[in-house]
Amino acid sequence: MLTPSIFQRLLSLGWLVVLMLPAAILPGQSEELQKKFDTYRALKEQGKYAEALPIAENALVLFEQEYGKAHQYYGVCLEDIALIYRYMGQSDKALDYINLSLDNIAGSLGKQHIRYADLLYNLAGLYYSMNQPDRVMALCQEYWEIKKKQISGSFSFLSENEKNALIKTLETKFQSMQRFCWKFAADAVSTAGFSYDLELATKGMILASGIQMQSAIRSSGDTQTMGLYNDWLFLRAAIARQQALPLENQRSDLSALQEQAEEMEARLARRSAELTGRKDIGLVNWKQIQQQLGEHDVAIEFASFGYGKGHYSADSTLYVAIVLRKQDANPRIVQLCTEMQLDSLLTKTQNDDAAFISGLYRGGQTHSSRQEMAHTRKLYELVWKPFDSMLNAGDRIHFAPAGRLHQIAFAAITYGKNQNLLSHRYRLNQLSTTAMLTAPEAHKTPEQIALIGGVDYETFERGPHRDSATSFSGQSANTMAESEENWAYLDGTLAEVKNLAAQAAAANIRYTVLEGMAASEERIKAMAGAASPDVLHIATHGFFFPNPEKTSARLETAKSGATVFKSSENALNRSGILLSGANKSWQNADAAKGREDGIYTAQEASYVPLFNTELVLLSACETGLGDIKGSEGVYGLQRAFKAAGAKYIMMSLWKVPDAETAAFMSEFYKHYLSGMSIPEAFEQAQQFMRNQHRKDPYKWAAFV
Repeated sequence: MLTPSIFQRLLSLGWLVVLMLPAAILPGQSEELQKKFDTYRALKEQGKYAEALPIAENALVLFEQEYGKAHQYYGVCLEDIALIYRYMGQSDKALDYINLSLDNIAGSLGKQHIRYADLLYNLAGLYYSMNQPDRVMALCQEYWEIKKKQISGSFSFLSENEKNALIKTLETKFQSMQRFCWKFAADAVSTAGFSYDLELATKGMILASGIQMQSAIRSSGDTQTMGLYNDWLFLRAAIARQQALPLENQRSDLSALQEQAEEMEARLARRSAELTGRKDIGLVNWKQIQQQLGEHDVAIEFASFGYGKGHYSADSTLYVAIVLRKQDANPRIVQLCTEMQLDSLLTKTQNDDAAFISGLYRGGQTHSSRQEMAHTRKLYELVWKPFDSMLNAGDRIHFAPAGRLHQIAFAAITYGKNQNLLSHRYRLNQLSTTAMLTAPEAHKTPEQIALIGGVDYETFERGPHRDSATSFSGQSANTMAESEENWAYLDGTLAEVKNLAAQAAAANIRYTVLEGMAASEERIKAMAGAASPDVLHIATHGFFFPNPEKTSARLETAKSGATVFKSSENALNRSGILLSGANKSWQNADAAKGREDGIYTAQEASYVPLFNTELVLLSACETGLGDIKGSEGVYGLQRAFKAAGAKYIMMSLWKVPDAETAAFMSEFYKHYLSGMSIPEAFEQAQQFMRNQHRKDPYKWAAFV
């Protein structure tokens, strides 16, 4: 949603200048010219180029008469004619007109204006159709340098929702540039480096800007801005709580509250830029990452983009790997597979998770069916084999997934006739972006661990809701009751957190345990800001429901809390964890009147600051799932806790049995509390569990 004030600011920067042209008669413009303009643009959109051309050329004459050749509207009409000629296959004439348009816009608006940048992009597209790679890549790089500054400038006064709306208008261009890079990887030397830098800049850029904004505000020491920040957090939390209610129970002024929150966030973005300076995107490049790599390190950015003509649908999405080693003169782009091929493997055909996972990652079981073995081989062939020859046994692979690759447990992928594991051959380190390699942090031994487990889903906590717990408080894999109306008590979770508490005590580390009724939403929200623990370990049920727009069943609006979460348009409201009293709210959204409902959504978690927290460990089922949204990645619990400030997040891709989850966690904490870094301790725990359950990936490979 673009509020009026934000709309005006975008208009002043030029983002909306072209959108405004056909909307109404412009000052001083004749009705005849407006009609011709609307007519040829409509014909162009309909693909009736031969009919559109003479009308556009006539409109150009009228633009010249009314405004002169130096006016920007004349330049816009020149560009339209260039595009019409391009679509008609007359590249030479298209080139003449687009160069005239470039000269016009450079003179009327300047070379840093959004219109000029978009013309560069369109010219790159024209040269792409003419198969001139050097010119394509030079224009793309010039376009991107201007666009980065424009995006950074806009991010300094927009809220997250407004940033999303803005970037959505640019996603097609980002994908097209990646397509250009893939197409010309063998022809232009700088192509792969540009592709890598583009992926670094665009992957999670909105999330990163929000984290930077909050960090800048907290470190500023400005009491007035901190007051606004705290008010914004409070308002956002209240809105998230309202969104968890059925529509008929929500406040009538919720839309007004949302608009107020948007305005407050925009003010905070502007204020943080004033206090600490604007944080431009795209500051990290592939050469800086290469400097951090050792001889046996490899950095891989996975990317996905549309490669079909005219539209970008699921069946025309291509995946590539951009591979970088210490000794490489340039990164290398390697084509992998299409999204349709991935879908054929990752779409469940049965309700039995264990059977599905075992079939996908058979892991060497000798009694595999032919179909399962074919799936296992296919997964390796699609996402890893194309660049495997560039790697050496024992290499440390730092990789950042894209798209549906977020749903793959890379450690469990097998290869070769003997079905060996990738995690046997390589040391795998999964990141949200390899840009993280340029900011290594010293290992911090935890001083306080909060453990939540043994949750009583039937009972809300009695008494005061926000006082501190005497014993703060984690879960193993979860199993929902068959009726989907109640969440079953998880015996293993209490044993898990008690065991971890004993490990913490033995290491002389302070810990708190929240169990039963005390494992409440009020108490977890009280662990915010300066009170956030070094480690937050949550052992409970987790949930994620797919986008209702993509499911065949139509959910009825009802008092059922479950219905609210299943039917929400916001992915962060369809993902969450269950705390005390959750079953009452799950059955009836009115049950928690006047208090938290025990259903802690990702949306709510986003606004509970955890800037002192090194690790959030979600010992719950499917906490790594969510909606995949373009360059921003997965919208679910992982995004929420990142936005809240946690540095590391450990989560699961599927439901794991209680006993194996407890064993994994115990092994992880044994190494972590003895002084290992979080990635090192995770690697050791995974290796231990893999050795224990070599032929059953379902029991060891879910955690990432």
